[in-house]
Amino acid sequence: MKRIGIIDIGSNSIRLVIYEISPNRSFKAIEDIKESPRLGDGVNERGEMKLKRMDLAFHTLMLFKRVCERYGVDEIIPFATAAVRNSRNSHVLLDLVREQLGMDIKVFSGEDEAFFSFKGAINNLEVDEGILMDMGGASTELVWYKERKVHKWISLNFGSVTLSQIAQVRDSLSSKEEEQLKKYIMEEYSRVPWLKEAEGIPLIGVGGTIRNLAKVHSLMINYPLLLLHDYRMNLDEVESVYRKIKGMDYEEKLLLPGLARSRADIFTGAVCAIRELISYSSLSGAVISGFGIREGVLYEKLYEYGRTFENVFETSLFDTVERYSLSREDGERVYGVFTKILEALDPLHKMERIPEEILRTICYMGRVGVSVSFHDYPLHSFYMILNAELRGISHKDLVKAALIVSQQEKLNTLHKNYTKLLGKSDLKEITYLSIILRISKIFNRTFLMKREDFHVEIDGERVRFCIDTGELMDVQVSRMLMSGKRFKEVFGRQLEVVKK
Repeated sequence: MKRIGIIDIGSNSIRLVIYEISPNRSFKAIEDIKESPRLGDGVNERGEMKLKRMDLAFHTLMLFKRVCERYGVDEIIPFATAAVRNSRNSHVLLDLVREQLGMDIKVFSGEDEAFFSFKGAINNLEVDEGILMDMGGASTELVWYKERKVHKWISLNFGSVTLSQIAQVRDSLSSKEEEQLKKYIMEEYSRVPWLKEAEGIPLIGVGGTIRNLAKVHSLMINYPLLLLHDYRMNLDEVESVYRKIKGMDYEEKLLLPGLARSRADIFTGAVCAIRELISYSSLSGAVISGFGIREGVLYEKLYEYGRTFENVFETSLFDTVERYSLSREDGERVYGVFTKILEALDPLHKMERIPEEILRTICYMGRVGVSVSFHDYPLHSFYMILNAELRGISHKDLVKAALIVSQQEKLNTLHKNYTKLLGKSDLKEITYLSIILRISKIFNRTFLMKREDFHVEIDGERVRFCIDTGELMDVQVSRMLMSGKRFKEVFGRQLEVVKK
């Protein structure tokens, strides 16, 4: 396996993420380290970075290089954004790193930042149109994309650190300072005419600031998942966080659940900018992306290796199947059997169309928990599905898929932890689909049959599974009928297995 280290030198922090690349060019992060030298803080009147800040950055990069060596990284890709790009003395740091560490830092333009942030987000979200916002320490990139292609973009010369220099946001925000902050932000937005044309589409939030916003909000409302990618907020929810933090002093913000200590003194201004953009452009809300500029850079490298990314969910699912050494062929057979039974039983369950993402997840990952232990593997599968970083599937559908898999052998009460996401109809669906999954698994693993080897008949008080090919052994029938009691409780029919 190949390992790539990507170093993101931002205005507020420097982060190293080490990715392991599999033979099929899928990837996973195996290390993630961040330091906060704040290169963009305290730039002098000549537009130069402080030597002390550059020294901290250099020693951070020295540490990161050693970490990469310890992990056996094959290639290090360092890049820098607005603080280095805008500084008149950035050559001092760039030359020192090149001479002492042997690393050539690529200084991204505003267009580069927008492009790579967009690539990182769009390859991991099923949102066809939106305004992407990547707020760094000293710049904010906005990308309006349509049909998953860049339509318009701009790089604005403010970020979370620079906003903290416009108004005093470290402690509670006075009315005068809030007015001054909003005035500055709105002047910047008003210079972008197309922001008023993008009404009704979502804001796609990229970067640590907006992830922190989502984390704070999720803990405020006791959200049942720890997932931030594809977390969704409307304007009122963003407003609720802003109202809470603008009245807090620095010490209070340090104790705020979900807020990184390194962002406590700059968070208020950043959230204000996010809130103002949603309101100004009449956007539908915010969708948080857990993937951004670093992943965008990684994708460019994977493109060089011949990797392509088309369907977000399928790419993510099949990468996960490979990571856990599951069989795609086995998953496809279970899917074929499952969907045939689901369709045949439609007169009994009368469910609305089940999202394809749920069906694929439960059929391909229904036994992923066996990698932990065969005993209670449905429960292991439950928490592995929730934490597998599947993309292109909503949080609600992910929870439903995990609960269906958890109940394929026996019922449990895990659903009680997810009442914020699930209604009564969802729980009914989970019950129906879990018994169908159990029967599909028996057909696949015990009967060794595919979709075309059987058919289903509904006859009065019975549901008859008719085996069309091969022999039918008593042990197979016995295994199937073990599900009969639960099947009757769920569907109100007696289960039968016959050879045609």
